[in-house]
Amino acid sequence: MPKNSASTRRRLLDAAIEEFSANGLSGGRVQVIADNAKANKQGIYAYYGSKDGLFVAAFSDRIVNWREAIQFDENDLPESAGRMFDEYARSPETWRLMFWASIEQGGSRPTIPALSEMYGDYAERIRVAQIEGRVTARYSPPMILGIIRSLVLTWQIQAAELGGQMPESADERRATIVEAIRTLLDDARHT
Repeated sequence: MPKNSASTRRRLLDAAIEEFSANGLSGGRVQVIADNAKANKQGIYAYYGSKDGLFVAAFSDRIVNWREAIQFDENDLPESAGRMFDEYARSPETWRLMFWASIEQGGSRPTIPALSEMYGDYAERIRVAQIEGRVTARYSPPMILGIIRSLVLTWQIQAAELGGQMPESADERRATIVEAIRTLLDDARHT
């Protein structure tokens, strides 16, 4: 490979993150990605095999960075949710890629091993914490993760018509999420 292959791969990945987060896998254009990366379109196929392969690599890159940033802690799920909120605010392309992957889910949608690995790890850690009595067992680990994800993404998916009725500052929104998760999980432990 040429000396600049790592640089070219990174530029392609960054351009793919931008294009796919804006337009999804179906709407994202390989030529636009290559042009924005100042690379040859053939480089996408050489490095990533296909458009789907590039989408998986781009999404996986965001998931790896996201996991490092949030430092998931099954012993403090409310604060983990707060860090998820913080990271989505810092890196909106990550939640956009997640939405596109969900929207475009279907038989031909590529699987995202990094996402499956992340959720599998988190679910297992919650399961162990439940067995040890550190987390309520009222809800299954996937249900807990789904509730957290939904609450964390509340402001990204909320109807604009409700905007004036919601907390305006990011700090208030974060605090609301953390408190809601804490209350939900604490209440579940006591019922």
